[in-house]
Amino acid sequence: MYRWNIEDLRVHLVIGALAFLALPPSIGHAQRAPDTNSMTCEAAQNYTKSQGRANFKTGNQAFEQVVASVEQCVDPQVALIPVTAPTKDNKSCVVGYECVRQRGGR
Repeated sequence: MYRWNIEDLRVHLVIGALAFLALPPSIGHAQRAPDTNSMTCEAAQNYTKSQGRANFKTGNQAFEQVVASVEQCVDPQVALIPVTAPTKDNKSCVVGYECVRQRGGR
């Protein structure tokens, strides 16, 4: 069995610390979902289009996951169903689409 000496521990500690500091600041930080209630309808739609897919906070503990187009769906043989959410200027804004498998599809 290998026994660590103090010098080996120091080297591994320094390497670990340097690796941690080299990580981008976004790693390990959860990105908050944009709240549609604080956005205009157009801003929410543009956000979805620019990201391709989005997770929106739509209420107190309600979230909606949407896509901008069929290209963001896992299965391309799906129907896109409009997803609405309340925004500052529209109580029923189409913020994106849900990928729904069509009946009879595989």
